[in-house]
Amino acid sequence: MAESDTEKERYLYVLGTEHGEKFFNSGRALSSVLNRNATLRKKLNEKFGDRYRTVRDYYLPRKGLVVIDDVSPLVPELVAAAAEAAEGEEK
Repeated sequence: MAESDTEKERYLYVLGTEHGEKFFNSGRALSSVLNRNATLRKKLNEKFGDRYRTVRDYYLPRKGLVVIDDVSPLVPELVAAAAEAAEGEEK
């Protein structure tokens, strides 16, 4: 989304920002994250080479390009359903 060639505002809608912020600021290897998407991995590699090693390295210069918007207050039913699903996974 951050690499999209558009003048439009970019929004990432999430249920709570804690997990997203933790992920984007993590030291996780970018190559590991891109391992499941060969097309995206190839495009980013062609554009940047090995300039970005971690998710945080890639995210920080683009932090202002995408608004991370918490929609939890707008969809409390979905928040409750996600919490129930997480509890089910723990069992």
